[in-house]
Amino acid sequence: DGTVYGSTVNTAKEYGITAFTFPSPATGHAAPLITYKVNPDATKAEDLLWGTAPTGGLFYKAVNGQQVNESAGLPMNNMIKPDAHTNVTFLFQHALTAMTMDIQLAVDQVEATTTTPATSPDFGDGNTKVFIESIILGPQGDTPAFGFATEGKLSLDNTTANRPLWTSDGTEALTKGTLNILKSGTEGAFITLPTPLTEGASNVGVLAQSTTYVFGDAEGVQPLMVIPVFTSAANQKLTVTVTYKVVTKASETEGDKNNSSITNTISKDVILKGFRSGRFYKLHLVLGLTSLQVDADALDWAVEEQDVDLPRNMD
Repeated sequence: DGTVYGSTVNTAKEYGITAFTFPSPATGHAAPLITYKVNPDATKAEDLLWGTAPTGGLFYKAVNGQQVNESAGLPMNNMIKPDAHTNVTFLFQHALTAMTMDIQLAVDQVEATTTTPATSPDFGDGNTKVFIESIILGPQGDTPAFGFATEGKLSLDNTTANRPLWTSDGTEALTKGTLNILKSGTEGAFITLPTPLTEGASNVGVLAQSTTYVFGDAEGVQPLMVIPVFTSAANQKLTVTVTYKVVTKASETEGDKNNSSITNTISKDVILKGFRSGRFYKLHLVLGLTSLQVDADALDWAVEEQDVDLPRNMD
């Protein structure tokens, strides 16, 4: 296709894999880098997998008589053809972290301690609605051990088994950050809230006794995918901050000038179990008018093993 050895190829995509490099003799055959940018529209998220030696490692005798030993979870570099017809298995692993989030309104509760919101005649008459202004997910403290990144370069020569090697430019570590989920059209927004959560044409907001998905759904379809930044696959404390607006419309005889609109911000800490790539987190938010409850489930994403047929070298 005209690609020059050692060059960078741009994919002409705004999000997902936007570019990749080839090894170059000038850089000592540096490992290829995959440039990835998270799509702010969670419905268009793209997964990213990279291949390593399978569980248990890979061992075979090469055509030149050399014994090939590849450690599990590490890259398989400079592979030599086997001396017999052999299937070599690659383990493809997720380089990203996936997340779904849903929110429920518990309008009658001072403490949102249940996952089943109570009913309320005030919110049932259609005159009072709750709209989500923003949701912020961020690590606790000034120097957190983990965070999120929206863009980075994935090296295909990971140095820690089963852990993707994400960098900012091939050498420097990624900058940790928070996830800002804001109203559509908000300047500086990373992820935009779906229309039903915001005050606008739909005028729906978040309803009592209903589950509204910020991204993803009950089956985990179309989750948000982000680049994880971490120092270890340990439990990490996450702070979830929700800013919401309660709007009560006046009666037709009173007119719009008597409408009531109150904005409030509340936060809650939650533990993300074993925060790392390859994990699928499900966050459930129960929003009371004075409190917030957050539950998080952590699931392992399935990995895939792929056999590659390496025929015997007859030369």
